[in-house]
Amino acid sequence: MSSISFNGIGSGIPVQQIVEASVAAESRPLQFLQRDRDFAKAQISAYGQLTSRMDALRSAMEKLKGEDKFALLSAKSTNANLFTATASREAGATNGNYAIEVLSEAKNYRFVSAKINNEKNTSGEAVNPLSGTLTISGADVKDANNNPIEGLKDADGNPLTVTIDINSLTDRSLDGVRKAINDDPRLKGLVQANLIQDGDGARLSINTIGTGDESRFTVSMSDNPLDPSGDPIFPADLKSDFSSKDYNPADLQQTSLDARILIEGGIERSSSTNVFNDVVTGVNITLKAGAASSDNKKGTLAVTADTAEIKNRINNFVKAYNDVVIHLNEAKKGPLSNESVLRSIESVLRKELLTPTGEDGDLDNTLSRLGVKTFVERGGDANNPSSRNGTLELDNTTLDKLLADDFDKLAYVFGNEETGYAARFSSLAAQLTSTTAVNGQLQKGLIQSRNEGLNLEVKRIETRIESTEMRLKSFEARLYAQFSSIEGLVANLNSTANYIGQQINALPGYQRKK
Repeated sequence: MSSISFNGIGSGIPVQQIVEASVAAESRPLQFLQRDRDFAKAQISAYGQLTSRMDALRSAMEKLKGEDKFALLSAKSTNANLFTATASREAGATNGNYAIEVLSEAKNYRFVSAKINNEKNTSGEAVNPLSGTLTISGADVKDANNNPIEGLKDADGNPLTVTIDINSLTDRSLDGVRKAINDDPRLKGLVQANLIQDGDGARLSINTIGTGDESRFTVSMSDNPLDPSGDPIFPADLKSDFSSKDYNPADLQQTSLDARILIEGGIERSSSTNVFNDVVTGVNITLKAGAASSDNKKGTLAVTADTAEIKNRINNFVKAYNDVVIHLNEAKKGPLSNESVLRSIESVLRKELLTPTGEDGDLDNTLSRLGVKTFVERGGDANNPSSRNGTLELDNTTLDKLLADDFDKLAYVFGNEETGYAARFSSLAAQLTSTTAVNGQLQKGLIQSRNEGLNLEVKRIETRIESTEMRLKSFEARLYAQFSSIEGLVANLNSTANYIGQQINALPGYQRKK
């Protein structure tokens, strides 16, 4: 307990050993308190793990609660190279097949200037410096058919207009203009400028980050220089791609940049991106990269019941329920072996499991009729039963048959809002682990109440441990003080005895017998 330690120097008494033995004897109650505290903490931990498993069970049942949760739809393409799709019954989607043909994918808009000299002299200045202002604008834009459309917009949704003062640039070469465009905060996230080397010159390429006709823009210069052919290097519009150095900047023709699909062979729809929302009610279609260049551009969109996801959710319920039961079985062999709370939880779980959906008590509406059976160990060790006792096993053959032939029954037994298994198990998990309203009154859950009691018990024990440790420290210090006093008394007696012996030895004629 204390850092004080010595043996009787004057008396020869083993002080340290006596004090340590005395303190150890007095420490037995402290050891019992520490044991009780650690056991209570182990119980709190076990209940905490049980609460987590109950929460997982509740989450699994929430995904099955309500017959609408079984109205899941799957949207798939018969041509995996063309598109993917999602469908939502809540958004109005229904079962059906739809013929889809991909006409084009969404493309970025690209502006390309004519070729000019981009050389710099030894001082780093442009040989052919540009001047004036350069304006990038999304206003007064036309599509491929020369029809007015709304072009590129700024962050506020207004037609973009950005003017760059070339005269104020340190570098007035074509490369300097490129840097100015890329560094302008008004153009961040909208366009990206690059230089394309073209023989003895270079072209300025400005690409939109977004796609579709709504990404179009125009480029103009107040002092527009001419290229070697006498054409202005910044015409009003250019086609989006060029493949040779003979690219003609005067060619203003450009195809549509929107993605386009044909539905059922005659309904054409377009989108500025490769995503088509609600072209079929409640269905979103996303074109895959390269779909428009695929050899086969046709496929069928199939919207059907998503039985795979429903089956997955039922499997998740079985797993979550089994995690709870296995934890209860293992906890009964450990820190929760004598806890009546566990027996109460097992009882209510078993009751809900055997109670059919509906008010009429029809046993045909129980989980066992849906292919969910309870595992019971046969011929096991009665003193060490299997942790799997009471867990659920799912008969996939029975479940698959219900999904195919009696889907409504499956949805009713699991999903009925009032008496379905999902609603009841979700409610039960909440009532066991938290404060809920029961019959109009707030009621703490069994696990919550027991946890609170155990936490109070730990605090009470730790208070007693603290006071016991202080008492033991005081006891140890008192023992050392008492032995110190004895040491002083024995030392004085020894000193007196030595003095008397010396005086006697000094008497005339005295001889000590040997």
